[in-house]
Parts: sequence; C-alpha cells; structure tokens
Amino acid sequence: MKKWGKRLLMLALILLFLPSVGSFLLKDQTSPTSLAITQHLDRYNLLIREESVYVKIDKNYEAKKEEKGYLYQQLAYKDNGDSYNLAFYTPEKLSAETYLELKVKGSFVINCQEIPQTEVPNQALTALDLTQNPFSDSLDPDIGE
Repeated sequence: MKKWGKRLLMLALILLFLPSVGSFLLKDQTSPTSLAITQHLDRYNLLIREESVYVKIDKNYEAKKEEKGYLYQQLAYKDNGDSYNLAFYTPEKLSAETYLELKVKGSFVINCQEIPQTEVPNQALTALDLTQNPFSDSLDPDIGE
C-alpha cells in the first residue's frame, strides 16, 4: 500500500510541475513545434493565471494564410504596457487598425474579440501605438503544419 501511495504522490507532482517547468524552458522559443508545446503547457500550468492582453493589427504585421484561418505572430501588451511574443489564429483576415483583446493563459489564447480603441488600457495603448513588428521577416511558413 505504501508503494502505491508513493507512486501516486510522484505522479501528482510530475503532473503539477511538468507544465510549469516546460513553460518556463520554452517561453522564448519561436519554432512551430515549440510554440505549440508551450501553448499546451501554459493551458494546464497551475502557476499561470488568466489575463487580458491587447494587440493592434496594422500594416507592420502580416497575417499568414493557414488551413485553420490566419496566423498572426506579434507582440501582445498587458494592462501595464509589458509585452511578450504571442502567436494566435483568427478565422478571417483582420483589417488594419483593429484592436483586439485576447484572454490568455501564458501563450495559450482562450478567446479573442475585437474592441474599440477606447477600451484599451492607456499604458497598453501607448505601447501598441509605438510598436514596430519585430517578426516581419521571421514569420515561419511552416507554423501550423
């Protein structure tokens, strides 16, 4: 009986900490495989909380046509103006000057909705308006395959 208790405890610890460690180790990777793995790990990571982030679609960001829709890879901004890399799909191509609020859990996008500019928090809006796309030359044509 003691053996099973130890095995169960070990399994629980592995299941709790694997997403946390994996998310941390892969957070700065941009390869298609790393992005997909990171998104799945973040989804189940108990240490990452859900939050809203904001993106602005403009001429500096290209959408890559995929089987599932359009892939965007760009900087997302938190309420306080902090940014991080985010890849997300939309079912249709978005027009320029579109602001989106994304509910995320790390790099995992829970939902996405278009919002008016007036609903974007001030610090995030300032950062969005100053942004140049660091990924314009690096959109990977194999993402999503």
